[in-house]
Parts: sequence; structure tokens; C-alpha cells
Amino acid sequence: MTTISDIRAIYPNLKEESTGGNCAALVYRLDDGGHLLLTVGEGDVPQDGDAFIDCGVYDAESNLIGEAVSVSIDEVQAWIASALAARQPGLLSDR
Repeated sequence: MTTISDIRAIYPNLKEESTGGNCAALVYRLDDGGHLLLTVGEGDVPQDGDAFIDCGVYDAESNLIGEAVSVSIDEVQAWIASALAARQPGLLSDR
């Protein structure tokens, strides 16, 4: 099974950030000022062992674009790749 540590090794730009109200998430900042946000439960940073991760794409004003989704940990890498391809065309990797 994939872990969030595996995903963070592939996407080192995923950083822990406070989201307010004693909540935090993994955030990937995009070139256009938007961001990808990954969290679990009531606003916790994903940890190894979490089976599902809540994922969303946000614009520069922190408005959710589309709908947030709950993704199996084994599908998170593909979700990130798809979200990056849609928001940052031409980006192959952040390494």
C-alpha cells in the first residue's frame, strides 16, 4: 500500500501548512497562486496509515475549484498528477 510519505517523496513541494482554526493540511503551491490541498478528517495532515485523503484544487483567492474528493491513498499520486497537468500544462514533475 502507498503511504503519504511515498507521495511526499515524489512531490517534495507538498508542505505542511496551517489552514486556521487548529487545522492543517499538505499544500502544493501552484505557479498561478492557487494550490492543491490534501487533508484528512476535520483538518488534519495526512499520515502514513491513512486510507483515504480529502483532496481539492483552489484558486489564488482560496476558492475551491470544482468539488473536493476523497481519494484512496493508492490513487492520490494519480490525482495530484492530473490536477497539476490541468493547472500547470507542460509540468512533468516538480523535481
